[in-house]
Amino acid sequence: MNTIRPFLCRLRGNEGSILVITFWALSFLSFFAVTIGFMARQKMALAEKLDQRAKLRLVAAAGAQKGLLELKKPDLDPNVDSFKEPWAQSSGLVDAGAGDPFFKVTIIDEERKININTAGPDVLNRFFKIVLDCSDSDAESLSSAIIDWRDEDSIVLAQGAEDSYYEGLKYPYECKDAKFDIIDELLLVRGITATIYRDIKDHVTPYGSGAVNVNTASRVVLLSLGLNEKLADKILAFRNGEDALEGTEDDRYFSNVAGIASELGRDVKLEQEDSVEMLSNLVAGGFIGVTSSNFMITSRAGYEYKKGAVRIECIFERIQTESVSGYSGKLKYWRIDHENQ
Repeated sequence: MNTIRPFLCRLRGNEGSILVITFWALSFLSFFAVTIGFMARQKMALAEKLDQRAKLRLVAAAGAQKGLLELKKPDLDPNVDSFKEPWAQSSGLVDAGAGDPFFKVTIIDEERKININTAGPDVLNRFFKIVLDCSDSDAESLSSAIIDWRDEDSIVLAQGAEDSYYEGLKYPYECKDAKFDIIDELLLVRGITATIYRDIKDHVTPYGSGAVNVNTASRVVLLSLGLNEKLADKILAFRNGEDALEGTEDDRYFSNVAGIASELGRDVKLEQEDSVEMLSNLVAGGFIGVTSSNFMITSRAGYEYKKGAVRIECIFERIQTESVSGYSGKLKYWRIDHENQ
């Protein structure tokens, strides 16, 4: 009887089983290694993104501080704010330092805008019709909703909205019945969609006394105040100087509120249709001025060759120091947004 042959068969059978087991073990280990590697790469990418975001936040904050320093510098004239002042000349500042990342800073006069806490229905109606190109009814509806939101009573204007409307929404809330604190509150007001908000946000503000700075106001704002097109264009032409460009060396400005009409009249011919009386009424009513206290600083930090950016937006209220050598002040708003990250 041959006892070797069965033994060899069993050995070969065991070799086959071991080979299969080894194959599955290697497959499992390979899969495990690939999975671990993938997870490690994900964690490294996340760590890199977080590190990049942290750097960008610091750089954006540095840009915002740079803007604050510019606003604290002494003015050419402490009684006037115009595009000739240091804060305006520094707007658009880019600082790359020793390399990436870099920041870009812009400074905007908030009091060149329509104040949504003080503007009356006529101003708001004109504003919405100009910016949104909407009907009288739609403009009045938006204006009434804004006024109902900010007034202290619960009386609903003809096309306005109070608690009865807001509490009936899918996600209910109360009408504020107080002044706007930040511009984003507009998104809570009836009729203000994300699209409308995007179209109007650069022209309105909740900051300041409500007097629009005629030295920095845009054409849209001047028309919204009630000036006709000819007079608004003459104000802009006076400000822009001979080269007809805003923010250049030959810019001019109105040095005091009471003298706006007379200063303008020395440079251009004012005719009856210019509605100079309307300009005088705006001055008498305190609706326009020549100086500002509230400014928006926007600092955007990013890389030249990498995706991702951080944007800081803040509002700074300037306060004149006793020495008249510059300004102090306080931050009233600070917001950080991350882009494409």
